[in-house]
Amino acid sequence: MVSVLVEEVLKVKSDDGITTTIIARINVKEEDKFEINLLMGKYQSAKRMAFNQIVKDKNIVRGEIEAYIKYRIPSLNTRYMRDALMEAESIISSQKELLPMYLENNERKLRKSEEKLEKYRSGEIKPQRPLEIVLSGIGNRIKRLKEKKIEIEEHIENNTIPAIVFGGKKNLEKVQKKEISKEEWKELRSNNFYSRGDKSKEGNLHTRLYYDDLKDEFKMRLSISVEGKQCKFLYCPVSVPKEARHKGKRELLIGAIENYSPYSIRIRRDGDRYSAHITLSEETYGNYLYDIPSSAQKVAVIDLNVDRIGIVIADRKGNFLKRKTFYCHELEYVRKNKRDYIIHKTIKDVFEWLKREQVECIIIEDLKFKQDLDTNKKLNRIKSNFTYRKLYEAITRKALRNFINIKLINPAYTSQIGQLKYCLYGLSRHESAAYVIARRGCGYYERIPKGIIKEIPVLIERLKEGLEGAKEAARKKLLKQIELLKNWKNYSPINTKYKWKLWALISKLQNLLCSEFPVEGISGVSSG
Repeated sequence: MVSVLVEEVLKVKSDDGITTTIIARINVKEEDKFEINLLMGKYQSAKRMAFNQIVKDKNIVRGEIEAYIKYRIPSLNTRYMRDALMEAESIISSQKELLPMYLENNERKLRKSEEKLEKYRSGEIKPQRPLEIVLSGIGNRIKRLKEKKIEIEEHIENNTIPAIVFGGKKNLEKVQKKEISKEEWKELRSNNFYSRGDKSKEGNLHTRLYYDDLKDEFKMRLSISVEGKQCKFLYCPVSVPKEARHKGKRELLIGAIENYSPYSIRIRRDGDRYSAHITLSEETYGNYLYDIPSSAQKVAVIDLNVDRIGIVIADRKGNFLKRKTFYCHELEYVRKNKRDYIIHKTIKDVFEWLKREQVECIIIEDLKFKQDLDTNKKLNRIKSNFTYRKLYEAITRKALRNFINIKLINPAYTSQIGQLKYCLYGLSRHESAAYVIARRGCGYYERIPKGIIKEIPVLIERLKEGLEGAKEAARKKLLKQIELLKNWKNYSPINTKYKWKLWALISKLQNLLCSEFPVEGISGVSSG
């Protein structure tokens, strides 16, 4: 079962630029609230009708669905009705697109839970509570994940989607437990409506914005459907944030209003407060690159972490020039508004420094935001993809707005390679990883250093010692590792498609080597 609380259109990358969402407060008069609330109820009813027609009745003919809604809700005009139908279709298509990702995330969680269960059973991990309780909890989790996996696979096979709860599954459970009333539940199911933008309709037909440059004030014209008559207009003042960090968005909105550019608006109600989520396209000046141009003198790599951002600047040939780390420790635990402020301030400082250094292109990890969470709540909060996504979006947007090009790179094993090869020279673990990404972005792959190659015979001997008394499965694994090390030249990062296989093995086995083996901090140079 999936809960749906439809939010504003998400920020996405497109060929025409990027879309930006601005959240503004609407000051609604008391006498106008009833009509706006009534419109929200009609709109949400139309959306649910359209959804049920497609999913339950298998009706995909738009004309028939529109006629059905018009018969049931005659007072809702055609444009609002089509917006509701479009939303219903987008919910269904997005759920179908997300099913493979849900399955992949579920399989990853299942695999992780099974590994954890085995470690508890073997005594590799010592439980803080009675072992029987821990094993029972993990076993129940595995059972639920297996059931979920079967359910998702059936939906993919049958081209269906999970059950949808408009208003939210948690809110439905509260109604069933009588924690909230049915009236409150109805309000949660009908607390917003959407109006799409249109260039031919001066930006937006039903929720049009106006700007008074003399007073520096915004105003919105809301169109209220009236059966058998023309729409009734309501005029409401709109408060757009004036803080420095919102200056760019404010100027973008003013430009869209003056140029009649299309902007979509979702009007939301939260208690007695009303807000407008305004989504519009933004022209960008940077581009996504496949190759770094030869004219680029400096490239910067940004290594994202939840508590710091490591940056390394290199030249076009991959030679190290400069490094810097920007700290943002509070992101691990602060609330939304504070987090947004910290991200804004940190990214601003990052790009001011890059501008002073005359960087023309940035190389950044091509991050895949997958759920890889565990049963540890504190660790899940730190590892949560949400903060990474916010940082990632902020960096890419800032770069594209400021004439800086972006190249995306597969970050596989960059941390391990950086730790083994470049921490020796005084770079921190994050800066070393960033430098590996810089060289990879410039087209260079990391050779195994001679100091590590000399240690390969030692590794082989240590692995052979582990063969004695090893179980069959462990023995096979050790023999494969020994075979790979003996034929290490066949797995050279330069001469084979297995560019990181040897690096990955050496990283796993580095604790078997002597203390002289390169590790972070050996030179004693800080990463300040």
